[in-house]
Amino acid sequence: MTIEMKALLKLVIKEDILFGSIIALIIFFINPKGALIFLLGIIIAMLNFVIRGIILDKSLNAGKGNVFSVVSTFIRISTVIIIALIFANNKYHLLLYLAGFITHFPIIIFGWIKSQKGSD
Repeated sequence: MTIEMKALLKLVIKEDILFGSIIALIIFFINPKGALIFLLGIIIAMLNFVIRGIILDKSLNAGKGNVFSVVSTFIRISTVIIIALIFANNKYHLLLYLAGFITHFPIIIFGWIKSQKGSD
């Protein structure tokens, strides 16, 4: 794995854990179970991102892996959907799971902006 990819994945994991924990702690005071569901969403999004990063890095460096990339994409999307279906009966839990999953993306953007500050 390239140095840049390792640095990016470490940054995303660190930021996801930090901000996810802070937000989950706030949710915990309102609904402890909801905080766990929110954390599950952010963890699934983070794992999804890390797996995709590793596969992308390997396929770019090896020059192959299109079939594996497509299969892994299908598996990752299916996993997200299956977990969401578990919470489909309770819209509040589904909303918390999706909020956790979606929160991962602003965290990526925030981390990227923060890491670009010194590179002018």
